Amino acid sequence: ILLFNRAVFAENDCACHPLVNSHRPQYIIAYGSLIETASKNATDRHSVENKPVWIAHYQRGWFSKGLSDGFSTTYLGVIKSKTAHFNGTIFNLRSPKSIKHYDAREKYYCRVLVAPSNIHLLTGKKLPQGQFWIYELKPELLAPPSTRYPIVESYVDIFLAGCLEIEEKFHLRN
Repeated sequence: ILLFNRAVFAENDCACHPLVNSHRPQYIIAYGSLIETASKNATDRHSVENKPVWIAHYQRGWFSKGLSDGFSTTYLGVIKSKTAHFNGTIFNLRSPKSIKHYDAREKYYCRVLVAPSNIHLLTGKKLPQGQFWIYELKPELLAPPSTRYPIVESYVDIFLAGCLEIEEKFHLRN
């Protein structure tokens, strides 16, 4: 039974964390705690700086229910939406192999490709070439905050600190 469970996990992992093209630069779209440099660097200290972007056709919200047998929390998540957009960041990975560290960190999300046409840099520069990935919420984890799964202030603090960091660094308004 243990071997069967490992095989199922590996199959599910490939479905949620597809192979990358190791010959192309790899970028991750950050919309929560990965916006903050210190939080992002805790996973991979070699990742390149965050750059501000608008992401079209996705909605960000406090609707990602954490997994726990007891007390847990509600995290930020994104879901596809034809009419929505949000601000976030992108960052480049120095090595395509580094993506496995973020896959482990974001294990309750599925990493999916985002078309470059849905990404708009807020720096006034042209979007670089590469593969752009976002960690999309798994449908079974979509739920509003509740007393069992509250929004935790320390997570909000990390998210907002990252937003303020990017706003200041790139002289963004509002």
